[in-house]
Amino acid sequence: MSKLQRKTALVTGAASGIGRATAQALQAEGARVAGIDRDAFAPDHGLDIALKVDVTDPEQLRAAVAEISDNLGPIVVLANCAGVSPGPFAGHEMPDDVWALTVGVNLTGSFNVCRAVIPGMLAAGGGSIINIGSVMSKVGNPGYVAYVASKAGVLGLTRSLALDYAQMGIRVNTVCPGFIETPMVARSLPDDPFEAQAVLTSIRDMHPVGRLGRPEEIAAAVLWLAADASFVTGSEITVDGGFTAR
Repeated sequence: MSKLQRKTALVTGAASGIGRATAQALQAEGARVAGIDRDAFAPDHGLDIALKVDVTDPEQLRAAVAEISDNLGPIVVLANCAGVSPGPFAGHEMPDDVWALTVGVNLTGSFNVCRAVIPGMLAAGGGSIINIGSVMSKVGNPGYVAYVASKAGVLGLTRSLALDYAQMGIRVNTVCPGFIETPMVARSLPDDPFEAQAVLTSIRDMHPVGRLGRPEEIAAAVLWLAADASFVTGSEITVDGGFTAR
């Protein structure tokens, strides 16, 4: 029997991309899965609970966590997959609203969800939090200073929370993906199809394995951290096709 059988998991950004793949993978292991997203879910989402929630709004989050816990039981697995990556903008041209949105969703939003679920995890005797970082948590990227800063911050958030709760049964880790075949990556491409293909080829060539990753490959790392990695906390698992090995 899976260690996740009948455990309650919350996945943010669950309507698409890595979040959707993670929610589906957790369900396949027998978990009760709730998904939240600021975007609408597909009618066939198949989740136990799917709620339209903005992770930058603490009040919405508290209400969502209460509803999920009341209906599915205490949340003991959290996968923070919600993320945005608007750009490119040179640093001095970065609009205030783009900076606020990017840091608000990627970093503050991740903290907001952690803060909302940790009391329930403590009451339940422990849990596992997996934050989604990026290879850009570790390296710079021209034109994406807000994204890089926010994802680097996720590593600090993870390490500090891991130390706060290491003796209380809550593990906190980060998965750092390379470029993954997701709607977020697709939205970052130029509108012109020839330019878009050139950019995709360039991105592919940054990965020694010769391709972009698939959402389910990131979900597999999340599953391991959620269920089997009992001695792993405060760590980052890089799943990037060799991107950061260069």
